[in-house]
Amino acid sequence: KEAAGIAMKKAGFKNIKHSETKETGGYQLYAEKGNYSRLGVYITHLSILLILIGALIGIFFGFKGFLNLPEGKTYSVAFAQTGPLTPAQEEDMEKIIAALQAVEGNTLKAAGQLGMEEQLLKAKMKRYGVRPLGFSIRCNDFNTDFYSNSDMPKTYKSWLTIIENGAAVKINGKEVQEIEVNTPLKYKGVTFYQSSYGLSPEGRANSVFKFRITPKDGKTENIESMFEGSLSIPGTNLTGKIENFSPAISFDQSTGRPFTYAEQMNNPAVFISFYENNKRKYSGWVLKRYPETWKLPEGHIVEFVDLWGIQYTGLQVRDDPGVWVVYLGCIVMSIGLYIAFFMSHRKIWLRVVEEKNSVRIIAAMTANKNREAFERKIDKMITLLGKSVEGEKK
Repeated sequence: KEAAGIAMKKAGFKNIKHSETKETGGYQLYAEKGNYSRLGVYITHLSILLILIGALIGIFFGFKGFLNLPEGKTYSVAFAQTGPLTPAQEEDMEKIIAALQAVEGNTLKAAGQLGMEEQLLKAKMKRYGVRPLGFSIRCNDFNTDFYSNSDMPKTYKSWLTIIENGAAVKINGKEVQEIEVNTPLKYKGVTFYQSSYGLSPEGRANSVFKFRITPKDGKTENIESMFEGSLSIPGTNLTGKIENFSPAISFDQSTGRPFTYAEQMNNPAVFISFYENNKRKYSGWVLKRYPETWKLPEGHIVEFVDLWGIQYTGLQVRDDPGVWVVYLGCIVMSIGLYIAFFMSHRKIWLRVVEEKNSVRIIAAMTANKNREAFERKIDKMITLLGKSVEGEKK
C-alpha cells in the first residue's frame, strides 16, 4: 500500500484516498487532480459577459469625441459628432461654449452665467455634442517631422498643459506633456490621443514667425516677427521684411513661379526682402526644410524655424469608465482559456491484490483531455510500482 501511494504521488497525485478490501486481501486507492479544470469553459463565458458589460458601460456613460486645439489656445470642452444645426442653434452653441470656457467646464456656474437651469444646459450640450472636461487643456506647441524629400509625416507631436483652478498641473513632475501617436496623455479618466493636425482658419492673424539668425562673424540669436513684420541681422545694417508665406511651396518647372500645393505645413516657406540702409538689396524664399535656402550672399544664416500659432493639433478625446471592466474580462478570459486548453481533470483507481506468490495491480484511469500523455504517465507509475514491490520481496 505504501509503495502504491508513493508511486501515485510521483505521478502528481497528492490527496490519495484508500480503503481495505477484506474478502480479497487487498487495497483500493483513489486520487484525482485538476478537478477545477472543468470550470475553464464557465470562466471563459463569464469573461465574455464582463467584456460586454464593460463595453455597455462605456457606451452609455462614456464619451468619445475630438478637439482641434490651436497652438497657444486653451479649451475646457471637447466635441462629439452631431447632426446638422440651424444658424440659431450654432449661435446658441457658441454662447454655451464661451460660458463653459470661462469657468473651466463647470456646468453649474455656466448655467448661472447663461441664466438657465443646469439640467436645461446639459440637455443642450448633449444636443450640440459639447462635453465639459472638468479642467482645461492648452496646446503650447505642435510640430511635424517629414521623411526627407517626401511629404509623408515621420512623427507629429504636441506639447500640452493641463490647467485646473487656474494653475498648471504637474504630471510625473512635469507641467508640459509631450504626446505623439500611440503615446497619449491621461488625466482624471480622460485620454487625449494624437490623431491629426491642420491649419487653423484664424491662425494667420495671431501667428508668430520664429527665426534662428547667425551673422557671418557673430553669435546665433532667436528672433520673432509677425506677418508683414521685419527682422534684422545682428551687427549689420541688413534688415528683412516678411512679404509672403506659403504652407506648402513648390515651383513650376517651366516658369519657376512659386505656388502652394497643399493647405498643410508640408513645405513651409517665407518670402523675405532684405534692405540695407533702406535700400532693397535682394529677396527670396526661405524654406524651413531646405537649409540651402537659409544662407544669404554675405554668408549670414537665416533659418526659418516655425510659424507658431497657425496650426492646430487634432486630439481624439476618450472617457471610458468601463475600460477597467473590459481589462478585467480579458484577464479572466486568459485564465479561463489556459484552464480549458492546458489543464485536465484526471482520475485514477488502483487495486492492489496480494496473492500467494505475487501481487496483482489493477489500474483504471480517466481524463477529460490529453489522454495519451496521461497514459504514458500511468505506464511509468505502474513500472515504478512493480519495481518497488519486487524490491520489497527481496
